Formats: sequence, C-alpha cells, structure tokens
Amino acid sequence: MYKYHSGNKIHNWTLIERTKRVNGHQKWLCECKCGTRKEITLRSATKGESTSCGCSTIKGQNKRDKLSLFVKNKWTSLNTRCGKYKENNTKEKCKTYENINIKFNRDEFKRWCIDNKDIIYKLKRPSIDRINNNLDYFFENMQIIELSENIRKEKTVFTNGHGVCYKCKNQKEESQFCRDKRRLNGKANICLECERERGREKYLRKKLDQ
Repeated sequence: MYKYHSGNKIHNWTLIERTKRVNGHQKWLCECKCGTRKEITLRSATKGESTSCGCSTIKGQNKRDKLSLFVKNKWTSLNTRCGKYKENNTKEKCKTYENINIKFNRDEFKRWCIDNKDIIYKLKRPSIDRINNNLDYFFENMQIIELSENIRKEKTVFTNGHGVCYKCKNQKEESQFCRDKRRLNGKANICLECERERGREKYLRKKLDQ
C-alpha cells in the first residue's frame, strides 16, 4: 500500500502521477503552487530538499529573512576584508585593507542594520560602501547602496588629469590607469604598471602550485 497518492500535498508541491524510478527512488510529476509542473523524486520532496520550483525562494522571501541574511553576509564580508577572517584573503586584497579596521562589534552592526532596514528592504541587492575609502569602517563613514552602484562607483578620484594608484600609492596621469567599464569614469583604481606586475605574480603562483 502506497503512503502517497495523487492529490497529496508536500510543502508547495501537489503530487500528480508517478512517472519512473531513478536509482531506486520513485519520481513523481508534481505541480507547484504557482502552476509550474516538474518531475522530482518523492524522497527530495519528503526530505525537504525540494519544497517548490523556486518561486517560493524568490517571492516568498520576507523582509525579516532579507535583513537577517544582510547582517550575516555583510558581517562576514567585512571581517574577511579587514577583520578576524583576513587570513583567508588574497595578498592583494590584504594590502588594500592593510590599515583599515572595523570600529564596532557584531551587535552594534546588527542594530545599525535594523535602524537602516527600510533602505535594505528597498534595494534589490544592498551593499555597504565606505564614504571615504581612506578611513576605517565606522557608522558615520558607511552607507547602504545598490551593489551595481557600488561596483561602478568612482574609487580613484582624478584631479586635473591625475590620480593615485591604490597599490603603489604613486600619483600618475589618468592615461596610465587600467580601463574598467564597470566604473563610472571607465578607469580602474590601479595603474597599468601595477596591474602588469600583479598579473606576473598570479602567473608565478599558478606555476608554483602546479
């Protein structure tokens, strides 16, 4: 006697009919609550490995989930850059954040996120940006902006056609900087010479690892 029959509901799935067995597991044609039909194994449905076609992940994510994920992911990201997980970073990234520190603990960061929750809910992919990239991470120097805007943000400020490379710290002409289409000014924040040197270092590391 079968335990599950056509019409039974498991999570967001409604069982329609049995189809075939794969590696000893019975497959069913199921219909999601949004109307999408898909073949899944009964085991994946009953074990909670598959609860929907994916619509519940996108549409059902409530604001509380979004806020808690933001706090968790961004706190880990901050610590990877310049905190307790810094040793997991690349040499180049460590140099970039060498003298940058986090001036708050996790509880304070969580409260700050809660205070700014309306901005987090409003943005599609919220990210944390330092207003002044030469200063530490502290609340007065932080803002929450869209990730695409953060990527495209002008990191190197060019004055009278000159800017400072973040790696060698030397002032150079704008034409001596790498191109980066993601940034508003079309220029990366590293000069051509340093970028070539970085490429050589990556190549040598790869050769040593082989």
